[in-house]
Amino acid sequence: MNSDQGTLAARLAQLADEAGNVTALARICGIPQRTMAGWVAGDREPKISDAAQIATRTGIRLEWLATGVEPMRHGEEVDVAAGALSSQPSQPINRQALMDVIRLVEEWLRRNKRDLSPDKKAEVFTELYEMSIENDTDSATTDPKIVGRILRLVS
Repeated sequence: MNSDQGTLAARLAQLADEAGNVTALARICGIPQRTMAGWVAGDREPKISDAAQIATRTGIRLEWLATGVEPMRHGEEVDVAAGALSSQPSQPINRQALMDVIRLVEEWLRRNKRDLSPDKKAEVFTELYEMSIENDTDSATTDPKIVGRILRLVS
């Protein structure tokens, strides 16, 4: 963790600087400007759902936003020996794993007569896809029970 990124407010300020200003960051994230300004100032902190939205819309890792633990972005790794951040080439998309995740989610939603907003679906697809490729390198299957549990939480 960098010393200038010691607080959530400091990390949000860094994102605001990257976006151009607090107003631009608020617009990117779909958060009212006044609310974002309060978070950047450290007057209050966002709910986890708002933090997740910020992470998703800015392409940063939620863990980095919440704790400052690097790397900041997906696809970056920390070189522990050098203490430096290095960008690693992204893995190609495992099309079968992604298709499996989408199929399982859509089937569960239809079977349980539930619906999710496109943004929420995209978040669920992304998280389940990452879980499937992290946990099962030889096969692209995702456990339907895990999918059901996660979808019950978010729908």
